[in-house]
Amino acid sequence: MKRKGKFFVRIPEGQPMFPVQFFSHLLFLCGLLSLSCLLLTSCKPDGEISGTVTYTDYYDGCTYPAGSVKIVKVQLLGGGREKAVSSAFSNHDGKFSFPNVEDGTWLLKATLNKEDVQYEAVSETLYVNDGKHVTANIILSKSGFTY
Repeated sequence: MKRKGKFFVRIPEGQPMFPVQFFSHLLFLCGLLSLSCLLLTSCKPDGEISGTVTYTDYYDGCTYPAGSVKIVKVQLLGGGREKAVSSAFSNHDGKFSFPNVEDGTWLLKATLNKEDVQYEAVSETLYVNDGKHVTANIILSKSGFTY
């Protein structure tokens, strides 16, 4: 009987310290553990929602990129439709983006105050599946006057 650390290991004469079967079983168990960890964690990438915000001017009837007048706040709304999960601002071309969006059902809400007119829009329901990119173009319309 040989002593190894705190434990006694019984090894027959002429046999290697650790049999080859032990290593093959250990390798199999490590692979199985790695695979189960991989399956338990979500490995698929998150999706993205992006698009452009435009508005039709109340006074001249022309359509413009919303960012050409003022930066527009775009909100990403969760399933409850009234709770903003995230916010982004359009650039000067009216473009916006929400990276790392989880799979699910989403809405976008955009608002713009230009002079004394308020413009607002809520997008149609957007579906992000399997980490895909979704494009949503929002057209703002007059929702009221600000005084």
